[in-house]
Amino acid sequence: MSLSDPKPSGFSVKERLLSSTMNAFRTELLKCPDFVGGGNYTPAVAVGLAGQGLSVPNSKLNVAGSTLLEYVTPVASVEYALQDFGDNGGGSVRYPFSASIAAGALTRFPVRLPDGVTITGFKVDVVRSAGVPVTEATAVLGYNDFVGGSTTVASQAAAAGTGATTITATGLSHAFFPAIRHYFIEIQGEAGGTANTVTLTGIRMVFTTLGLSLLRG
Repeated sequence: MSLSDPKPSGFSVKERLLSSTMNAFRTELLKCPDFVGGGNYTPAVAVGLAGQGLSVPNSKLNVAGSTLLEYVTPVASVEYALQDFGDNGGGSVRYPFSASIAAGALTRFPVRLPDGVTITGFKVDVVRSAGVPVTEATAVLGYNDFVGGSTTVASQAAAAGTGATTITATGLSHAFFPAIRHYFIEIQGEAGGTANTVTLTGIRMVFTTLGLSLLRG
């Protein structure tokens, strides 16, 4: 539902006002919401508010039914530095120390993001020492629920080789609900063969904020 101007060119002095024009104005006027008497409306498409948005002072906003009240932003994807253990090439030093993971060892870091975002991937920056392990360093995104179980959302191993690399997981579509789950990124060190120490230099989460729920039904 949208309003249109029945007479976009405007009226000239002493121009005849036709009944068809008045009826067109009447049709458009009936589309306007009544902010005095109130009422129920059924717009054919979503109503968008630009500019200064909507303010509800000294009152309340009622959301009836089981539909969620959602905050929708045009940001399609966000990459967030969860941890940065030094200069990873971009010149940004967030935590000036390194996390070394010995062969066969592992370490976990908590994942803290806004409630309701959708995780689409993650990136873990590591530096491998010389060696030919049977199993390369692996990054795991998972969570523990309050019942006590542990669930793996995604697992990605590093490509074979030495030196700096990024363990990248893409194509995920996981709704992030920290109210009922404790999320983590687990970095598993190399194993087998001539496995060696891996140095962790950064963890980045990739997620979308479209359809971020503020109120759950």
